[in-house]
Amino acid sequence: MKADDRVAAGHLALSLGLFFGLWAFGIAFYDVLAVRLAAMIVLAGVIIRIYITQHDCGHWMHFSTKRMNTIAGVGLSAITLNSFKAMIYNHNRHHATVGDLAHRDAHEVMTWTLQEYEDATPMARLGYRAFRHPVVLFGIGALLVFFVRYRFPKSGIRTGVGDVITQNVLMFGLWAVAYAVFGWAGLAMILGATAFAACFGVLIVYLGHNYEFTYWKADEAYDFQEASLAGSSVLDLGPVMNFVLFDAGFHDLHHLNARIPCYKLRACYAELSDDMQPQRITWNKVIQCMNMKLWDEARGKMVGFPTSRPERAMTPAE
Repeated sequence: MKADDRVAAGHLALSLGLFFGLWAFGIAFYDVLAVRLAAMIVLAGVIIRIYITQHDCGHWMHFSTKRMNTIAGVGLSAITLNSFKAMIYNHNRHHATVGDLAHRDAHEVMTWTLQEYEDATPMARLGYRAFRHPVVLFGIGALLVFFVRYRFPKSGIRTGVGDVITQNVLMFGLWAVAYAVFGWAGLAMILGATAFAACFGVLIVYLGHNYEFTYWKADEAYDFQEASLAGSSVLDLGPVMNFVLFDAGFHDLHHLNARIPCYKLRACYAELSDDMQPQRITWNKVIQCMNMKLWDEARGKMVGFPTSRPERAMTPAE
């Protein structure tokens, strides 16, 4: 749980060096479509890594002092599009209530129970189905959240308008410099890479908790430790993605103890390997996870949408 400032600074320098280096490379070869797209996609991976660094700062664990974490977290908001203080508040609510059916408003991806879906009106079911469609959840919705909703995020007034203004000024300032110095190529590179990062980042967040045998309980049946370990996955997507995710793929251990810096999660997990029973998500399970739509309380697992319309219960008069 002890931060190492030299290691933290080294990782931050590496991520920022890759960010600006790939950005410059993409601009230099902007006229070559294949190279441009490849540079955008790789740059998107670096933006996700930077987002996870900001997330670590929000847990006050990347650097050893709150001041250092705040400076880094606010500064990185220019790249992540995420106001630092609002992110801290909303994300900590998620940590405190992960897997709690009574507090799903804090969950990062809204999940209905099967019973709620069957009891809902046709319009409400249609709305939920639309929300859970991959094109909306990992595409249109992701872009709207990062590029529009985060300009004034929920809880922005509670956590401070000044933080929201600072983030927007830093972000638009970075975009303005990109356009002023490099023209459309400079701006398009960062906007395109950020769009890729937003879409893939939402998928990563989704895979952290939405899989068949995840955890959802309420009231006296709820247990935080069980929710953290059973309701959070380990993303086993290969070494490249481990680098992109900054080892945040060890999501169950992170939820159990959010004070472990991400650059120490792998070592901690190795020490605890005999005691962990991870819900491991590999590439061949990603599509299966994307088909999980509803929590079936009776069977204790996520299921897809019903294949037929639920029958309405008969009233005594009928």
